[in-house]
Amino acid sequence: MKLSERPITLKKSQHSIDKLFLPKNYIDQLKQLNPFPNQLSFGSKITDIEIAAHDDPFTCELSANIWKTLSLPFEANVHLYAKDEVLHIGPLIGIFTAGFTSSKQRPVADRSLMFAQYLTAAEKMGGYFFLFGSHVIDWDNGTISGYFYTKTGWEQFDVPFPHVVYNRIPNRKAEQLPILQKIKENMQNHYFIPWFNSGFFNKWTIYEKLRQDERVNHCLPETVINPSLEKIEAMLHEYKHIYVKPANGSLGIGIHHIIRREKDGMFYCRFKDQNENKIIIKRYPTIKQLVDAHFLPSERYNLVVQQGVSLLKINNRSLDFRIHTNKNIHGQWKISAMAAKISAYNQLTTHIANGGSVKSIDELIQENRLFEPYIEKLKQITLLLSQSLEEKLEGFHGEFGFDMGVDKNGNIWMFEVNSKPGRAIFIHPKLKKADLETRKLPFEFGTYLTETIISKPETVLT
Repeated sequence: MKLSERPITLKKSQHSIDKLFLPKNYIDQLKQLNPFPNQLSFGSKITDIEIAAHDDPFTCELSANIWKTLSLPFEANVHLYAKDEVLHIGPLIGIFTAGFTSSKQRPVADRSLMFAQYLTAAEKMGGYFFLFGSHVIDWDNGTISGYFYTKTGWEQFDVPFPHVVYNRIPNRKAEQLPILQKIKENMQNHYFIPWFNSGFFNKWTIYEKLRQDERVNHCLPETVINPSLEKIEAMLHEYKHIYVKPANGSLGIGIHHIIRREKDGMFYCRFKDQNENKIIIKRYPTIKQLVDAHFLPSERYNLVVQQGVSLLKINNRSLDFRIHTNKNIHGQWKISAMAAKISAYNQLTTHIANGGSVKSIDELIQENRLFEPYIEKLKQITLLLSQSLEEKLEGFHGEFGFDMGVDKNGNIWMFEVNSKPGRAIFIHPKLKKADLETRKLPFEFGTYLTETIISKPETVLT
């Protein structure tokens, strides 16, 4: 039971021992419990406590000796949750990542500002939110020397293991490190700490799961992993063009666009030269010569071939949609951000790193009313995709980033989904509100998980 939807200010008392003083209305709620709480918990730590009333309706005061026992970092606005004989202070949510430096001002180098913005967005919710990595975990004492972003910048405080962990491991290589895998396993299996956003996605695995769901499989382009030459040629015959991608790729790296021209019977391959940063087109008389020229035999088992889709364009430029979904404080999916991404001239993808640009949905509709009827359809199918993925994937998921499109016949397509979506679209000034919303919502979901793990642990741990 959460004692109030609004957070309450937690202060340290130097004039008492082993006591927690609460407003009278909080005491009245606790008296309804049987038995009345006699223990206080913060994260993974718990101790005996005597709870008493005081007159201030906006604060609670905790004796300094208990403050130290529970490893509370500083005075803050918090929520109180009651379950059985225990009163819990929270939420205590940790963001787990890698790539730390020795700098106190920039503990994770260039990503320090991004995480500072995340932690600042969470502040108003009430609770304690921090950043940590493998190097600051003290398994013997059950504490973490967490990085908190305060008014004076980054500061470290020792806190207990958190209620919930938000996984922000930066890349696939770090994700596979045995030490990081072991930390996640220990916290989940031995401390029963839920982690959400468990890992990066494999394109083929996601396709396999979603195509089993009749609610959404109609929006999936045909996708094949490790295709034979005959299959590639058959797909080209049916769709006229296809995309070949690494199954574990990201940011549009390694994408090849293959086109079969009826006029001359030749096969054309468009790809980006990473060294010269330009699009190159080569042609071949057979598909075998094309594949042999561009893909090593050792690479082919991990390649995904996807049906080409002829999308609606704007000013003769390719256009797709980036849509973010997040779970909110009630554990429900919502659209948290949506924007149009427009490719640069003669580029394979709409990625901003490749010169693509961003338009807000309002700007897009003002420029071309043709897109207006599709916006609500895109939102609806994206929420269904989020629900489907959550049902079919293991672990907890609080956010997804979808790349969606609309073809010339008005059909909706999903090209890709990311478990840790990039934030490039938020460079647009009209997406400032969505930027803040997508930073805050992971902590809303973390707060929801905290309340759930305290009040109904069986629903989280089974």
